Amino acid sequence: MNRGWLHTLLHLGSVLIGQLMVQALPVVVDLAATVPLTVEDPGEVMVEARLYAYDPWLADVAADLVDLERIESLKLSRRSDSLIQLTLEAQGIEGMAYYCSIRITGTVDGELIFFNDQFLSVKPSAAPENLAVHLATHLTGKGSLHPVELIYPPISPKVLSLDRTKLGFELLIQSVINHVHLIEASDDLQRWTLIGVLQADTAKTSYRDTRKALFGVQFYRVRLGQR
Repeated sequence: MNRGWLHTLLHLGSVLIGQLMVQALPVVVDLAATVPLTVEDPGEVMVEARLYAYDPWLADVAADLVDLERIESLKLSRRSDSLIQLTLEAQGIEGMAYYCSIRITGTVDGELIFFNDQFLSVKPSAAPENLAVHLATHLTGKGSLHPVELIYPPISPKVLSLDRTKLGFELLIQSVINHVHLIEASDDLQRWTLIGVLQADTAKTSYRDTRKALFGVQFYRVRLGQR
């Protein structure tokens, strides 16, 4: 082959590859899955969210798993619908199509409990794609008058307000549902004493410090303990 033609072909090939690399945008999806409240308590569950890539021109070829997020053990709210937020991402490939799925199974028997019953298509983009889905279930639904509660990722607990009452100081705590909270007090912000332990089943929890000890200044903090 003429060296001039060979040089031209190599140049065109490098240009084409460069264009494909420029056009290959990342695939990032911020998935917000609402899990319905059910009459039956599903107990401890495992959550799996998956991102797949497939060639739309090859119908007989299985999709490739390109990202996986797994929560090994999670307890859903028993007061309202639960909200689970996860992020899936992969480097996009020109010409490929993408979709994601989420399923929740029992940690003991592996039985499928909640799942998405629709095709969740994801498009490569320079910005993350926000995708909200309401999961289906074979369990009987239970209506709730409470707003949906964020179950995952857990937020950090903190003291929202402090009121002095006749029965002692009362703390309003932004709590993490289904987690143990350790209430600690200090008079110098250096030495902390554990004064209470509570299990939160709501997004906000109250705690009353009824100790009889007299102190001029008192500080409080809350942190998560072992479940």
